[in-house]
Amino acid sequence: HFLVANDETNTIFLYDVAAGTGAPVKTWTFTPAQLGTSSEIDIEGVARSGDTLVWMGSHGNNREGEVRTERRTLFATTISGSGASTEIAFVGRYTSLWQQVIQWDQNNGHGRGANALGLAAAAAPGVLPNAPDGFNLEGFEFAPDGTTGYLGFRGPTVDEEGVELALIVPVTNVLDLNT
Repeated sequence: HFLVANDETNTIFLYDVAAGTGAPVKTWTFTPAQLGTSSEIDIEGVARSGDTLVWMGSHGNNREGEVRTERRTLFATTISGSGASTEIAFVGRYTSLWQQVIQWDQNNGHGRGANALGLAAAAAPGVLPNAPDGFNLEGFEFAPDGTTGYLGFRGPTVDEEGVELALIVPVTNVLDLNT
């Protein structure tokens, strides 16, 4: 069995691999009250630490460059059971990561110089979320310590001697984040 997130509806589906194709075994739809938004958060990544799953929105503008604050959301669920008996339950959401990552860049938290990654410019209204210049999170994973999260950016990319490199940013306290 495996979980799939629909990035348009804030819905998680449980599928049975052995069944091949067909309807999901279970679904969970997270409500506007839980997520703090009436729109989709554009789920782009999920990572597991113990029995906690952290789901991440893209945090980027939409494809027209319009600011979409609802996408600046992480939410956590717990997972229990296995196979068709798998259950997930909402734990909480966090909506300040976007601003904190931009401030980290502005304040030279990485040691490359203030605004070296260009995150504020990449997230500005009117900027498309595409690489190399836009702001868009596409991946998320926990480090082996189970508490540090790695944010994988589609954009912006980092130019190193004419080569565009993907940006990965560590967040040391993902499991401690709350609204």
